[in-house]
Amino acid sequence: MNLKAFAIIAAHIMLVIVGYYVLHHYHIIGTMPNNDNLLRWDAYWYYIIKKDGYQFVPFRTCNMAFFPLFSIIWRATQFSPALISIFNLCLFAGAFMLLIKQEKISPVFYLFLLAIPSFIFFGLPYSEALFFFFGTLLLTGYGSGSLMKKLVGFYFASLVRSVSILFIPAVLLTTVVMHGFKPLNKKAWAEALYSCAASFGGFLTAAFIQYFQTGKWFYFLEVQKYWKRHWIFPKLPLSTYSPERIMAIDGIAVIIGVVAIYHCLKWTIGKVFKGRDVNTYQNGVTAQVVYSAFILAGTTLLDVFFTFNLEEGANIWSINRHLLCTPFAIVFLHWLYKHFAPQWREVSALVILLVLGIYLTGVFRYYEMVLYYFLFFFSFFIIKYYPHLRYYFIITYVWFAIVQITFFQEFLLNHWVG
Repeated sequence: MNLKAFAIIAAHIMLVIVGYYVLHHYHIIGTMPNNDNLLRWDAYWYYIIKKDGYQFVPFRTCNMAFFPLFSIIWRATQFSPALISIFNLCLFAGAFMLLIKQEKISPVFYLFLLAIPSFIFFGLPYSEALFFFFGTLLLTGYGSGSLMKKLVGFYFASLVRSVSILFIPAVLLTTVVMHGFKPLNKKAWAEALYSCAASFGGFLTAAFIQYFQTGKWFYFLEVQKYWKRHWIFPKLPLSTYSPERIMAIDGIAVIIGVVAIYHCLKWTIGKVFKGRDVNTYQNGVTAQVVYSAFILAGTTLLDVFFTFNLEEGANIWSINRHLLCTPFAIVFLHWLYKHFAPQWREVSALVILLVLGIYLTGVFRYYEMVLYYFLFFFSFFIIKYYPHLRYYFIITYVWFAIVQITFFQEFLLNHWVG
């Protein structure tokens, strides 16, 4: 066990818990978590599946939009909402330690990641922690060359969420980027097909469970339109529910997704048309990094184009949770932090992207959101290039932790935070 990593994770969790109680004691925060207010938003739907199973309701939203594994585990444990939240937090902490052990992440970067506001979902009755666990397992399978780890990770992650639509093309594209077509690497392509089969197997298992309980095959595809999920051309600037609270973190997720899209295109075009190995661009581009980038790219495109338009712009609701609360974001961000050395053209493009991002994502409408948006990326820059400025980061980290606490409070008050 990495005692330093364990100590840092435990210290952050304790800081957030103690900070929450202190702010509550001084009436800055007025709500404490309980078994009622933990069942907000998606948590309520998972609870209904755990309690009563799937229920088909024609022509309206119903719980068949959600995949079953988290609710199955919740039913098996018979935990209360508070206990399942603690279970999720422990599951995330264990998976996070496994991931950072493989990635060899620096302690300062631990804290930067742990203070991401969206990480509150790892301590709620949501499926994020379970998805993080199996996502970590499949990534460690890529890192260690263990096909069994990958197969288990792909199968069960696809039982947690309807992610096969992203997993399968990401597996195939990762194999193209890492191995190409000529000469055909039979072992790599065989493992890719096994991985796709495992992911599709999880998808089919979820479909069978829903069919067994409701008599409906693949209804989780059709029900999306009743949740207002359909293909659109997004109206700009982008928006979300409660943008005055979370537009910055949603905007940050979009920017990270766009950076991932850029690298996916560069690596794929370079391999297919020029026969270039990915490490001729940058060091440290492993299969885990490439696969993670494809998942982030796909998630970004899906959340921007498979949604509906609000009056202000296309609704990118949940993108901060879908993208940032994954091991794929951690692996990709760590590669950017440790290995990515942009050329001057890429630096210019990144600066333009960050500036344009406040307009394209609607962050510009909210001054506090602009501050957090730029402070997040500035802190990343400081940690990457000036790690000796630890006193600056301590101040920033405390502020980020307070933002995380307020996110948790907003969730308990039934305000949308992702």
